[in-house]
Amino acid sequence: MTPTRYPKQSYLMLRRRDDSGRVTWATFVKRTLLTNGFGHAWISGEVGNDSAFLNLFQIRLVDCAKQSLLDDVNIRSKGEHYRLFKSLIETEGYVSVSLSCRLKHCLSNFRCSGHQLMIEKGRHMKIDRAYIFCPLCLQRNVYCIENEFNILLVCPIYADIRERHFIDGWLRNYILEHLFVHIMYDTNTQSFLHLLDTWTLHFC
Repeated sequence: MTPTRYPKQSYLMLRRRDDSGRVTWATFVKRTLLTNGFGHAWISGEVGNDSAFLNLFQIRLVDCAKQSLLDDVNIRSKGEHYRLFKSLIETEGYVSVSLSCRLKHCLSNFRCSGHQLMIEKGRHMKIDRAYIFCPLCLQRNVYCIENEFNILLVCPIYADIRERHFIDGWLRNYILEHLFVHIMYDTNTQSFLHLLDTWTLHFC
């Protein structure tokens, strides 16, 4: 763009103000370029081939956003179970399954800890994690934290539900930690339906 064009003149004016310590629109452009490894474009004031630069810059922005999201999941206590089976930022298989919005919403809440189990209630009530027990397990003198893992695979109160709705392979797997990840990670449509039967129809 030639220096006589108004957009170019406006950009150069904003750059000069940024250089003098003022925060302008150009300041945010500079920060975005520097943060994503394109500081050379800001320093030189040129990007070379516009189309190639924009394509590369868009890819970099998407990659950085995905990494930031995964980092956020990994450091939050709310993502304790979610990060075990969510390693890729992509559309979940159950979204494309022919189900009502209510069931998809319930399944999403279960996977993302958006439910009313004690692990969530205790977090909001500032209860020490060591004492967020499943009230149903306590009735049998079993001290387990009430979370997604406990409800889906451990709590004896729901044993009959597991017998009715679990796939045979799930019932034969005795390494529960691996089974939990397998169930939540499985993209098979039939597996989603069995998980929905187990969780949403009884707990939503």
